Amino acid sequence: MIGPQVTYLGLLWRTGRTVGRTIWARPGATPSDNDPLVGVMVTDELAAEVVRAHNSALLDRALDPGRQDNT
Repeated sequence: MIGPQVTYLGLLWRTGRTVGRTIWARPGATPSDNDPLVGVMVTDELAAEVVRAHNSALLDRALDPGRQDNT
């Protein structure tokens, strides 16, 4: 590993505002130019689906903290 591992799994994610293939973590309430990059997908559609699935799972867990994921 090159540097310290940072995880953004507990934050909401968003797609890029100019390049829709990028996925960014959203530490604040609104998108910012300082949001950390999570990764880049092959297509805009794939990035949107990944963000939707991640945010949906995150919100489901917040609404039902005792929930067990089937992963």
